[in-house]
Amino acid sequence: VAALDGGGWRCVSGDLAVRYDPQPTADRRGAWMCGTDPAGRQGLWKLDLSGEKAPVFIAPDAGCILVSPDDSQAFVWKSEEGVYATSWGGGQRFAQIYGKTSGPPELVDLRTGERRATELATAGTLLWSPDGTSYVWKEAKGEAWFRWKLGAPKPETLPFPAEVRRQSWSPDGKKLAFVGDFDGGE
Repeated sequence: VAALDGGGWRCVSGDLAVRYDPQPTADRRGAWMCGTDPAGRQGLWKLDLSGEKAPVFIAPDAGCILVSPDDSQAFVWKSEEGVYATSWGGGQRFAQIYGKTSGPPELVDLRTGERRATELATAGTLLWSPDGTSYVWKEAKGEAWFRWKLGAPKPETLPFPAEVRRQSWSPDGKKLAFVGDFDGGE
């Protein structure tokens, strides 16, 4: 991974073999990425984009990640096979699970390292809320969208049609906008 500043390009990932696109940290001074170091440690790493600090090993067995906007939690898949996870302008964090994966992701607390199993094994869409306290999920062939609040015993069913796409949270996390094909138009 290279960073560009007034001094030109410089490598900030050291000797890590990068396995997946980096995701920026909330403060934009670092990046989360999956990779393997020369000693064979494969997993989730945190990079310092200034290049002043060495990459920090966070969690093993990470092939693909989706980090919450507040950098407190991450969905971690053991392999990148069947998953596309990214972030884009405005801090949206999104994953599209499009095929057979290495199994359901674990939810990793990035402050403590605690790992929790999830039931998100099937193809679908996953989107973090802007504050990182909940996420929405829809199975590709499912009939409903769900919202899980972290720590809640079960998900809440959301009251909008299953055929929506291109979903995006409002900056305050109170509304979820989407596009859909209703009555022949979008």
